[in-house]
Amino acid sequence: MPGVESMGHGSQFTYFLTAPMQAFCQLAGITSDIDTDTYANAENILFSALEEYEGILCTSVGLNNVWGQILPDPFLRRLILRFIFCRAVLFYFHSDEHEHLPTCLPSLPESVSQTQRP
Repeated sequence: MPGVESMGHGSQFTYFLTAPMQAFCQLAGITSDIDTDTYANAENILFSALEEYEGILCTSVGLNNVWGQILPDPFLRRLILRFIFCRAVLFYFHSDEHEHLPTCLPSLPESVSQTQRP
């Protein structure tokens, strides 16, 4: 798992936007000695989750017009989906520190924005 232990400087947020699986492993304390097949399976689960977020986001009722302009661009859509994943992971890893969750304007639809634990 390349790069998991090489993050010494920089932002956790930026790490999630550029390498979400590695950022998750780093946050969870998973080291690079993980089995390659296990890592590949975890990446597949992440990709499935991002696809699920994409479906929910694109079909959200009352979606702000700005999102409608951004989502057709594959690069920007990927960044937004990684932002949603980052926010979800931080929400559950640091359940008592919600004031430190990343935010965006316009706000994400409630369907993809964690505001409370289930």
